[in-house]
Amino acid sequence: MLVPTADEILKDKLPSFAPSYNQIGAFDWLKEGISSSSYIDVASVLEEHKDEYIYYKTDHHWTTKGAYYAYRAYCDKIRIQGMTNEDFDINVATNEFYGTIYSKAHLAKTKPDSIYTYVPKLPSSFQVDYNLGEKKTDTLYETEFLNKRDKYSLFLGGNNAVVKITSDNKNGKTLLLIKDSFAHSLAPFLAPEYETVLMLDLRYYNAKVSEFVEQNNITDLLVLYNFATLSSDRSIMKIDK
Repeated sequence: MLVPTADEILKDKLPSFAPSYNQIGAFDWLKEGISSSSYIDVASVLEEHKDEYIYYKTDHHWTTKGAYYAYRAYCDKIRIQGMTNEDFDINVATNEFYGTIYSKAHLAKTKPDSIYTYVPKLPSSFQVDYNLGEKKTDTLYETEFLNKRDKYSLFLGGNNAVVKITSDNKNGKTLLLIKDSFAHSLAPFLAPEYETVLMLDLRYYNAKVSEFVEQNNITDLLVLYNFATLSSDRSIMKIDK
């Protein structure tokens, strides 16, 4: 799942002569080396919903709604029913989110973003283990970050090398999610579909990925990167280790 950034999907909103890169063209080139049965074309899905609130205005991430549409694309690809909008209680976590773009630009009179959470109406429980026992919680949303500058870390505590999510769905399925931070708001949608979701951030994880796979009985694998990370961060090369 390769995710375009807002300046690709919302390029009609860029100022005249603003520099841009053909992200879709790059994705098409990359797809030539990937089986079509393994590639999730989330760019087309986001394009269909470009007039909705799918990217933050003050931050470089997609919104929870953008992540929801990616989740639905994932469900369609692997042929599971998944949950629909009606299966969630959608709540405003904060209306005062100023993200990474704002931190760089500091434009006056900028309207803050809102962060939403999607909580399944059908009760379910989760155990979350950060960095192999460093911290353990029973929630996918770390609300303490709503009182801090980095409010996007509401989603699974921000950047961590390893996150293990265990649900009460005892279906024997384990997803390995190799990812950047765009996955943080997607993971709460994926967690109820698996008994275990293991998230690896190769920017911080330095052991052998192959050994991690062997040790954890992986049944499913999702590699998710947004275009900016994919094109600039060499840590993705660790996936071959």
